Parts: sequence; structure tokens; C-alpha cells
Amino acid sequence: MKNALFLILLLALTGCGMFTANRTFISEMENDTDGFFVAERDFNVTSGDNGQAYRTLGEIRDRTPASKTEKDRYLSDAYLEEELTDLEAKLSYNELSQYQAYKDKLVTISEKIYFLKLRNFQQKDEYLVGKGLKKESTDDFSVSSAVSVGDIIVGMDKSAVIKSWGRPNRVDVAGDPAYQNERWAFYRNGRLKYIFFERGVVNGWTEQ
Repeated sequence: MKNALFLILLLALTGCGMFTANRTFISEMENDTDGFFVAERDFNVTSGDNGQAYRTLGEIRDRTPASKTEKDRYLSDAYLEEELTDLEAKLSYNELSQYQAYKDKLVTISEKIYFLKLRNFQQKDEYLVGKGLKKESTDDFSVSSAVSVGDIIVGMDKSAVIKSWGRPNRVDVAGDPAYQNERWAFYRNGRLKYIFFERGVVNGWTEQ
């Protein structure tokens, strides 16, 4: 009985070997008839898809965390942009006209900020002349001429007004004193006259 069972087991193992003896992984791979997946047959293709990466190098850099140096530079630039926007918003009409005439010639944000922080038209003109962005004008001559005849002209600073008319009888300050937006009152020839300053320079006057 044991011999019979052994013989049956041996025959079974031998029979399985007949089916698997010549089958290997390499041979099976070489006999593959399915091939690769084919676009539009095995899967849908989006219109315009060329199979390449759809993100540009610039887009990839924008999505990549910045180094500490790049981060610091970005924060510094953002702060300067915010400061420049704030200064531009506070310009008077005359200041804005002067600024827009030379804005594009002031290359960096820092240059624009420095220019806008100058106290009056005279200092700004001197800065522009010094950088070769503007020819030296005859404004100084005009101011000197006005002072010599006791007159007032737009663009005069406070010292020139004092030279021409003397000290004011009263000074009224509008807003933050740092901006030097003031109204000076003078009594001249029995009449009350007001001189208005924007950013420390004459912007106009009235007489009552």
C-alpha cells in the first residue's frame, strides 16, 4: 500500500514537471505580444498635451522654498515697495507732477524713496541736477530776484520767505508737523495775507 502511494506521488510530480520544465521568466517576457500602452487607444489624451513637463523653470522656482538669503531679499524688497507706495500716496499735486517727470529716470526703489523723502522742491531739484537727470535751472536766480524786491513766488522755502517778508505774525500747522504743511499769516500794509506751505515750500497765498 505504501509503495502504491509513493508511486502515485512520484508520477504526479513528474507530470507537473513536464509542464514547467521549459518555462522561464525571460522566455515569457520575450513572448509578450501585448506591447506598450498606446495613447488614444489604451488611455485618453488631453488636447495640446505634448508629453513634456507643463511647468516652466520659472514656475518651478516660484513653487520651490527660498533659501534664507532669497527670503531676506524678498522681504526687504516687499518692505521697500510698501514704503514707496505710502510715500507716493502722500504727494501733493505739484509734488506728484515733479515726481512723475523723473520717476522713470530714478532706477531703483531706494532712489525713488530717497527722492520723495527730500524736504522741498529745492532739495529735490538739487538732487536731480547732481545725478545729471536735470539741467541746472534759473530757479535760484528767480528766488533771489523775488527776495530782492520783497516778493513771494511758488517754490520758495521758509528761509527765502523770511528774507523777503520777515517773520510771520502767526503760524498754523496742518496735520503732522514733520510734513511742514503750514499757513503763515502776515500783516502787511494794513492787510492780512496768508502764505501756504506744502512740504516746507510755498504752494500759494491769499490776501484779505
